[in-house]
Amino acid sequence: MSNNDQEADNLESVFKQKRIIRSNVRETLKSMDPSLRSQEDDIIQSIVLEAPWFKSSKRLCAYISCSALREVDTSKLLSQILSPAPDGNKLQTAKKLYVPRVEDKNSNMRMFNISRIDDLVANSMNILEPASVDADGNAREDGIQVDLYI
Repeated sequence: MSNNDQEADNLESVFKQKRIIRSNVRETLKSMDPSLRSQEDDIIQSIVLEAPWFKSSKRLCAYISCSALREVDTSKLLSQILSPAPDGNKLQTAKKLYVPRVEDKNSNMRMFNISRIDDLVANSMNILEPASVDADGNAREDGIQVDLYI
């Protein structure tokens, strides 16, 4: 067996394990009490908001949570990231937020800058993502160099 064949077998094994874990997590989330999920979402968001690595980051990528997918709620994180700069300058935020946008049928994504929640539109699966252009018709900034991925 060549190294390439062995690497392919190892990779397939990892993907199989990942599918099993995802399936188990989905089942656990489906059976979880909604009020407990909400409490845990709040705890997770509080931990992130208080972390020094979050506080010191200036350019972040974060997903927009979708309750149908049973993802951890990110609404408090997004609100904090998009809030005005501490000096009160409403034209500048303390952090720049980049969120994913699915670009093609292969689920390739790009991260685009948004400055407010209103920059998001529902895609064909009803998941919020940034339009490719802003309200003025300008192309959005890509999130190529960021400090933190959530």
